[in-house]
Amino acid sequence: MFVQQADLLTAIEIAHLKFFEYSRYGNTADTIVPLGIPWTVFTPLTFEISTRDYVVYISLPAGIVDPPAPTDPSVQIHKTPIVEAYVRTFTEKTEDYDQLIDEFKRDLENDNRSFNNTGVYINFLNTNGLMQIVIVK
Repeated sequence: MFVQQADLLTAIEIAHLKFFEYSRYGNTADTIVPLGIPWTVFTPLTFEISTRDYVVYISLPAGIVDPPAPTDPSVQIHKTPIVEAYVRTFTEKTEDYDQLIDEFKRDLENDNRSFNNTGVYINFLNTNGLMQIVIVK
């Protein structure tokens, strides 16, 4: 599922509310749908993080094969294709995502690793700072 917004904190806040609503009867089956982790933010790599558009995703557990459609048209369900990617994990809270992304890209370039320079995923795994930055190969 994803929600698209222009500001990172607003995107996450709206997504939390919309995904919670979807999981608690805000769907065409009028049922409870469990949500999974991670919460994922996708953003293009072409701008500073403060000026980007954001798409916020949340995973549904693998056991949900055919999830009910959301009743909110701004919430959509998509199947994500399997991709190869580079992943860097962080265990401390930060909001300096631009610096972390730039350092990760620089390290990949220094190691002569090719990557898709169109976007980056930030996976939030808990509220204590466990997160991942994912750059697609």
